[in-house]
Amino acid sequence: MKNLLIRIIALLVLVASFTSCKSTQKAAAPKDEQVSTYELTNIFLGAKRDLLKGKRSSALDGFAKCISLNPNHDASYYEMARIFEYENPDKSLELISKAANIDPNNIWYKEFQIRLYQDQRQYDKALAVNKQLIKLQPKNKNYYYQRANLYIYKKDNKNAGKTYDQIIELFGYEQGVLDQKKQIYLSNGEYKKALIVLEELIAHNPNNKSYYGMVAEIYLSQGDTESAMEYYKKILAIDPNDGYVHFALADFYSAKGEKQNSFDELKKGMAEPSLDIDSKMKVLIQLQNSIKTDSSITPYFEKLLLIATNTHPKSPKILAVNADYNFNNGDTEVAIDYYKRILAVDSSRFVIWEQLLIAANNISDTKSLLNYSERALHLFPQQASLYFYNGVANADLGNWKEVKQKAKMGNNFLYKKNEKAMMLSLRAKAEMHLGEIDNAVANYNTALMLDPQNIDIVRDYAYYLALNKRDMDRAIALAKKALEIDIDNPYSVFVYAYSLYQDGQKEEANKWVKLALIKYPNNKQIQLLDLEINKS
Repeated sequence: MKNLLIRIIALLVLVASFTSCKSTQKAAAPKDEQVSTYELTNIFLGAKRDLLKGKRSSALDGFAKCISLNPNHDASYYEMARIFEYENPDKSLELISKAANIDPNNIWYKEFQIRLYQDQRQYDKALAVNKQLIKLQPKNKNYYYQRANLYIYKKDNKNAGKTYDQIIELFGYEQGVLDQKKQIYLSNGEYKKALIVLEELIAHNPNNKSYYGMVAEIYLSQGDTESAMEYYKKILAIDPNDGYVHFALADFYSAKGEKQNSFDELKKGMAEPSLDIDSKMKVLIQLQNSIKTDSSITPYFEKLLLIATNTHPKSPKILAVNADYNFNNGDTEVAIDYYKRILAVDSSRFVIWEQLLIAANNISDTKSLLNYSERALHLFPQQASLYFYNGVANADLGNWKEVKQKAKMGNNFLYKKNEKAMMLSLRAKAEMHLGEIDNAVANYNTALMLDPQNIDIVRDYAYYLALNKRDMDRAIALAKKALEIDIDNPYSVFVYAYSLYQDGQKEEANKWVKLALIKYPNNKQIQLLDLEINKS
C-alpha cells in the first residue's frame, strides 16, 4: 500500500510539474511576482495529498494558493471544480470553464464541462462544447455518439438522426446507430422509416430474431397481420421452438376463427421450456377467465395447463394456477396437494400457506391443518390466522389447553372486530371444555358484541350454554336466532332442538327432530339426538 502511494505521488509530481510549467508559459507574471515551479508543484501536491486523506478544506486552501501564485494554474481550477461538482454545481461550472479557457485543448476539461451542462439540462451549451471536442478529435467516434445522445436528451430527434447518419458516413455500418435510429423513428411514429432501418439491420444480422419480431410488431400495430405472420414464420425458420412466435401465431389464427390451429400453436408455445413463465401465465389466466362465459374452452385450458405443468413442474406460478383452479372447482384434496408442492419449492409466500390451511379446514383435514399451521407459525409468527387454524386443528384433536393458548396469542395480532370475534369464540369454546364456564361466557358475550350476526358464534354459544344447562333462556333465544338466520343448515336445527331438550321441552324438541329427520335423514347428530330423546 505504501509503495502504491509513493507511485501515485510521483505521478502527480510529473503531472503538476508539466501543468505548472505550461501554465506559467501561457501568461508570464511580472518578474517580481514569479514563483518557482518547484514551490508551486509542492503546494499542488500537498493539496492533492490532503484531498486523498479526506481533508477537503485544507485541499481547497492549497489549490486556492496555487491560483493566487499563478492565476493561470488550470489544474487547480480543475481540482476545485471536481470538489464542488455535487455540492455547488454552478461554482463547479465556473471553475472548470476557467480551466478550459486557460487550456482550450484539454479534452478532460471539456468532457467535465459537458457533464455539468448535461446535469443542469443546459443541452445547447453542452452541444457547443461537444462541437469543440469533435474539432479537436474528429475521428473519435465516442464524441459523435455523445452528440447524438445530447440531441436525444434535448428531444431533438431530427438532429440526433442526422448525427447518426454522420456516424455511418464517417465510420461505416454501426449496429448501435441503426438501433438508435430505429427507436427514434418508432417514437415519432415514422413506421415506414423504422421498417427501412430494420431491413438494413436484418441484412447485416440475418439470424437476429428480435429484428424480425420488431418488423412483425410494426405490421401488427398497423393492422397488417398477413405481413406480420410472414416475419414470424421467418423467425420459426431460424428457431422452430420460439415459444413467443407460436403464441403470436395462435393469436393470428384465433382472429381468423381457426380455433384448432390456434390451439395447436398454443400447445407448442406452452411446451417450450425457454419461453418465460409470465408469458405462459398470461395465456392461462386469459383462458381461465374466458371459461366463465364459454365452458367449451375448459378442455383446451386444462390441456394447456397440463402441458405447462409438465414443462415447469417446479414453477410456483404454474402450480398456483393448478391449485386455485382445483380449489374453485371443488377438488379440494387435489388443490391441497398443489399447495404443498408450491411450498416445497418456495415457502416464503404466506398467502400459499393460508390458502392451504383454508382448503384443509374446508374438508376437515386435521392432519394437514395441524402440520402446516405449526410449520407456518415458525415462518410467520405474527400472522393471526395461523394461530386460529392451529387452534381449530387442536380442537378437532381435543387439545383444549393448546387451543386456548393459541387463541390468546393470535388475538394479539388482530384489529378487525369480526376477526377478533372469531378468535374469542374459539377461546371460549376451549374454556367450555376446560370447565372454565364463567370465562367462556364472558368471551362469548364479547365475541357477540363485536360481531352480533356471526352465525357460527351464535350457534356455538347456544350449544355450549345448553350443554352446560347455563342460562337456558339465553341458549334457546340464541338457537332460535341461528335457526332464523340459517334455517336450511341441519346444525342450526340440531342446536335449536338440543337446546329445547336440555331445557326440558322434550315434546317440542322431538317435533323439531322428526321434521329434521325427514329433511336430513342421514345426519348423525340429529339421529343421535332422536335416540336420546326417545330412549325408553
